[in-house]
Amino acid sequence: LEITRVKPSCGCTTTSLSRTTFEPGQGELIPVVWKPKGIGPQKKTVTVSYDNGPDQILNISATLKQFVALEPALLRLGDLPQHEEHHAELKLVLADKNFQITRITPSNNYLTASEKSRDADGNLIVDVVIKENAPWGNFNARLEIEGTGVTEPGTEPVTHTVMTQVIAKMYGDIRIEPDQIQLGVVAQNSKFTGEAILYHVDGTEFELAEVSMRFSRPEMTVRSEATTKDGKPAVKIIVEGDTTGFTERYVRGTIFFKTSLGDADNQQLQIAGSVR
Repeated sequence: LEITRVKPSCGCTTTSLSRTTFEPGQGELIPVVWKPKGIGPQKKTVTVSYDNGPDQILNISATLKQFVALEPALLRLGDLPQHEEHHAELKLVLADKNFQITRITPSNNYLTASEKSRDADGNLIVDVVIKENAPWGNFNARLEIEGTGVTEPGTEPVTHTVMTQVIAKMYGDIRIEPDQIQLGVVAQNSKFTGEAILYHVDGTEFELAEVSMRFSRPEMTVRSEATTKDGKPAVKIIVEGDTTGFTERYVRGTIFFKTSLGDADNQQLQIAGSVR
């Protein structure tokens, strides 16, 4: 028998044979190494081709469970008042109940997290904190948690990392709609415009004391004008630009502003779009 090919169905599976020619009655085990990705039911195959018959298909199947699962998978905290500290709980559902956290890394300085406790089932509870100095507007930060545990009793510990996003809107009395100026698809070599409306939750009248554009691609201008929302005073922020000669794929920029109500910090409004 001459084995002409042993081919796995994907790159996550490897095989090797010490020889490919066999006399009658001889044989050999085919070692298969599978490094699966993802979770849930999975099926793979190894195709064995030889010189005097049809291909033989070897099937591999398994159901993969998560080593560490996050509940919730994404921390959406909604609207939060500014200048206050906000706490939320994140549960690590563990395959190995002796899993130990070795490092927690937030993506910005306004987010922190620490191990809080274990529940009755041995799962870890992490206290996630948005600090009181988090800036006004959209809050979007990544939280990476690294730890060690064993996949099977008696095996060597492995290092495992999970990540989640912490998403919120930090607001005081000033709100904005929409919370990002989405330009959508902007035509090449054309002018474009976008806008958002600022308003006070109590309908208090105000003006923009400062407004500026930074990090804009292409160059954009920004201005404001008085308007109303639900019959109450408001301010419209208008951004204008031109893609003539602009060779990049994406439009982006940040508007910084302060109101006449005495804001302590610059407030930000992001601009996003694509060019086709």
